[in-house]
Amino acid sequence: MDDGAPLAYTALAAGTPVYAADGDYVGSLVEVVDDPEEDIFEGIVVQTTAGRRFVGATEVGPCAERAVRLRIPAADVAKLSAPREARPIRAEDEGDGPPAGPVPVRRMAFGIRGLLPAIVYAVAGSRLPTGLYVAGLVVCVVLLALWLLNRLSASRRGTEDR
Repeated sequence: MDDGAPLAYTALAAGTPVYAADGDYVGSLVEVVDDPEEDIFEGIVVQTTAGRRFVGATEVGPCAERAVRLRIPAADVAKLSAPREARPIRAEDEGDGPPAGPVPVRRMAFGIRGLLPAIVYAVAGSRLPTGLYVAGLVVCVVLLALWLLNRLSASRRGTEDR
């Protein structure tokens, strides 16, 4: 079957047929989930016989004019969860605990509270080699130590002025 010319995910049209890795038709494209400002592709929503399913970007294969190919078999598509409404993270949400599922790194609060989760997400999400994981942890520990030294130095300066 000819899928047509390759397309970027931004050019996909609703209704495009979606096929699993084993070649089975699984449904039609409902929408592309992305952040155009950040140019981040998060996945697609597919209308299947069992309802709408969210397929993450890592499971989406080649996109073309007449078909979207997935990297997972049809049996796994049926097990995917329904799409959930995205809720932007606001400053007042920071202390509410960890999010219910994977959160794109761009939505995390960076700083001391968000640095380690960002590193862990990047390592788990991209399956980096162990050496890079260790290097990331070392960088995190060094940054934490520098931050603590800065805070300690600032507090000592504050007590000397009194």
